[in-house]
Amino acid sequence: MSHTVSVTGVPRDGSSLLPPPPRLDIRDLIKNTKQFALYVQALTAMMQTSQDDILSWFAISGIHGLPATAWNGAKPPSGRWYCHHGVLTFPTWHRPYTALYEQVLQGHAVRIADTYTTPDKQEWLQAAIDLRAPYWDWASEAVPPPEVIELQQLNIILPDGTEGPIDNPLLTYRFNPRPSFSSRAKTVRCPVPSSSTETNLRALIDSLQGRGPRPPLDWRTSTYDMLTRTTTWATMSNGISKHGQGGERDAVNSLETIHGDVHVIVGGNGQMSQVPVAAFDPIFWLHHVNVDRVLALWEALHPGEWVPAPQLTQDLLPFWADSTSFWRSEATRSTEPLNYIYPEFIGLVGSSPEDRKNAITVRVNQLYGDEDDIAAAAALMGASSFAAIPQGVLSQKSAQPSLEDRLDWTARVRSKLHQFGKSYTVLIFVGQPPAEEHDWRTSPHFAGSFAAFVNASPEECENCQDQADAVVEGFVSLRKFLQRYTQLETLEPEVVIPFLKDQIHWRIQL
Repeated sequence: MSHTVSVTGVPRDGSSLLPPPPRLDIRDLIKNTKQFALYVQALTAMMQTSQDDILSWFAISGIHGLPATAWNGAKPPSGRWYCHHGVLTFPTWHRPYTALYEQVLQGHAVRIADTYTTPDKQEWLQAAIDLRAPYWDWASEAVPPPEVIELQQLNIILPDGTEGPIDNPLLTYRFNPRPSFSSRAKTVRCPVPSSSTETNLRALIDSLQGRGPRPPLDWRTSTYDMLTRTTTWATMSNGISKHGQGGERDAVNSLETIHGDVHVIVGGNGQMSQVPVAAFDPIFWLHHVNVDRVLALWEALHPGEWVPAPQLTQDLLPFWADSTSFWRSEATRSTEPLNYIYPEFIGLVGSSPEDRKNAITVRVNQLYGDEDDIAAAAALMGASSFAAIPQGVLSQKSAQPSLEDRLDWTARVRSKLHQFGKSYTVLIFVGQPPAEEHDWRTSPHFAGSFAAFVNASPEECENCQDQADAVVEGFVSLRKFLQRYTQLETLEPEVVIPFLKDQIHWRIQL
């Protein structure tokens, strides 16, 4: 097989001994005037590249599904898709994928910076050299900033030094020309009605905020539990149920399950909720860079775990590592060879696994944990792993945590992946759900949801056909909901079980 592009990551600038620049949270990148201006111009350049070019937005996004053609001389082993969903290599396949996107994005940024005619041109060039693909940390901030979902135009400093507006490339990708597989000329999010050709911003924000005036709990809690309570690669990496296979989960969602929930909630009936076309939406890349970041955090917390054999040495098509071989999971454990890190790892490059684990433990607790979560995680991972927790995060009462001190209540959802032939969501209510579907997510009784991210064209995908009868599994944590929004005086079984038998309800949203 011949090819023209290898995934190397952004080219290194100067000494290879220097730590790589970090990928930034989109909220922090927006504050960096030069890098954000270069970023949105580079996105625009990618989108305006001919769809026939293998490094265009269209071609790179198409690797994820449609138009189901071979990319860069790498023919799928069978079928027409490179699908790595519902399998052990889900996290590692997406690592070189985001690196390819970043590699092309940064190359455009460097070329754009070179067109600046301002006295500070060298600063623009350095900003471009250091630019990396940003992420949206949905576990910290469920609603992205207006620059990602709302503003039609962005004011940036242009190459001649003036400040002016450009069309916001983060809102949508416009096909040019529209391919036969798309009924819409551009990507949309949460269209209402589902046939609409426009994003419904109110529906998107309502979906992301969950229960209206009540703070969203699911992604923050699920992410913390996944990072600290999934201890094996098999249970962390994908959402296929291990029921009856000796691989029972500890009532904790996998990384892929959380990722799928974000896809379906953001997309509604738009492209983000549809596996074959999700990557055309610009928010896909903010989302998947964060998925990669969460993977990096998990690896630091569990340094003895990675992809098992034989998947460890499976080729991750279509991503060439060099002129003769493809990327494999065994080479993806660290982000540094791809010339990027994440902010949590600044100052940790070259440190020992134990020091890195301790430092990342502190950061994960600060980002996503509350006192009860941290105590339970410490009991599972070993209190010694939490020795570096900042004073005051754990009270004296929970300094010697025990799982026996806490009762968790969780709704376990198991369903056939391809039950409906499209992505779907199971919503859990504690109390009677509203009669109208558009009121479900803002109901005071809405406790959380589990989404199945489904390929609606499985006949084109061998991996999807292999999973024709697969059962997916997810969990909706009820403990905090019961504590905050019910009048129960205790969470003891003799109180909660009869209450939930009477009050728990579920609905399916397509």
